[in-house]
Amino acid sequence: MKTIKTVIKLLFAFSVFYILFSKADIPLIKRLFHKTDLSVFLAAFLLFAASHFIGAFRWQVLLRMWLYPVSLWHLSKLYLVGRFFGLFLPTAIGGDIARGYYLYGGGAEKEKTISSILVERIMGFASMMVLALLAMLVGFRMIDNNMIRLSVIVPSIVGLLTLYIFYSRQQPIFFTRPHFLGRKIAGLVETTHCIHQYKTRPELLAFAFLLSGLFQVIGILSTYLIALSIGCTVQFIHFLILLPLVWMVSMIPVSINGLGLKEGAFVFLFSSIGMTREVAITISLLSLVQSIALGVLGGFCFLFERQKISL
Repeated sequence: MKTIKTVIKLLFAFSVFYILFSKADIPLIKRLFHKTDLSVFLAAFLLFAASHFIGAFRWQVLLRMWLYPVSLWHLSKLYLVGRFFGLFLPTAIGGDIARGYYLYGGGAEKEKTISSILVERIMGFASMMVLALLAMLVGFRMIDNNMIRLSVIVPSIVGLLTLYIFYSRQQPIFFTRPHFLGRKIAGLVETTHCIHQYKTRPELLAFAFLLSGLFQVIGILSTYLIALSIGCTVQFIHFLILLPLVWMVSMIPVSINGLGLKEGAFVFLFSSIGMTREVAITISLLSLVQSIALGVLGGFCFLFERQKISL
């Protein structure tokens, strides 16, 4: 069954790429690749890699909730290993599963490890939506497509309201007695309980939120530099508005690591603001090359450090 699902997801990704390229000027895309300024592209890659160290620092901050003395260097390696496994695991969160596995496999408690990663994702999502909304307020008149405006504003508001409701509500009584439930349900309840425990440390959540915002901005700046490397003149504010939506779409579990989904969303959204299809495809493909390159680096980290990857 899993094999069939994987094949379907791969077919979906290939179908999206086929649609993108069937309507594009392939020779022009090749020329754009050849004219790429490698020094600017390298700067984009270094920024992209640096964002993962910020992500590792955010994870370390959240693990302070459970008093885990994990070094930033160790968590950074796990982040890279997660990037490696994320190349072929389902959806854009496949790498989270891998890095969480190696952390609790090294001695950390499973539910607390999972809760730290889920809260990290929640903070990332919240900061992404806030960033998109703020950018939209600043650049509202620069987006003349009402559908795009609504696509950014509505999911952002709904998402933030959902998070607020989750944060403000009281946890059910049975959270205090998960052992009375089945093993799997008890584990899920315990994980949810651990997530709610973070409400007792608002300073950790606030710091993690700020780091998430920095993480998002650096990731967007990296993509913007990729655009500059091929001579694209679309303004940075457009990337601030649209890239969070692209990343949100890539989390839909219909492909491997969001492959095809992210590229299709990027081309669709940026084409709607005047970027040519060929330029949008080239930027999305160079971003994919960047992700693969960092994933390969994570693969080497995994091969050379797999015996030391425990706590």
